[in-house]
Amino acid sequence: MTKINQCRNHLFKIGNISSWEAIEHFRATRLSAYIHIFIHRDGSFIIPVSEKNRVTEANYTRYFYPEGCTQMEREELYEKVCKAEKEYPEGVEREKIRVQKSELERRYPVLTRGKNKN
Repeated sequence: MTKINQCRNHLFKIGNISSWEAIEHFRATRLSAYIHIFIHRDGSFIIPVSEKNRVTEANYTRYFYPEGCTQMEREELYEKVCKAEKEYPEGVEREKIRVQKSELERRYPVLTRGKNKN
């Protein structure tokens, strides 16, 4: 099985993956290129979320595939996206986050039930 297929299987089964996990598990160093393929060629809905390592304080990106997540994980993802939308200054990145948030709300309307939409 190719590295790209291993990363795809992991992402779609587990619901998320980081570059470090791709390197550790599959020796795949091109995860962002694979994600680009999953989104643009395959049409998969994948959301990149910046995270910070609690020990080293280093920033990294974790990619989420909501279809592979549990409802609780989707709710946590939605909260992360809402938080990121508030933290980013106006510009291209913030607009990308807004689009992702809107798509999450469209695909999973239960995420916004009983919550104030910002």
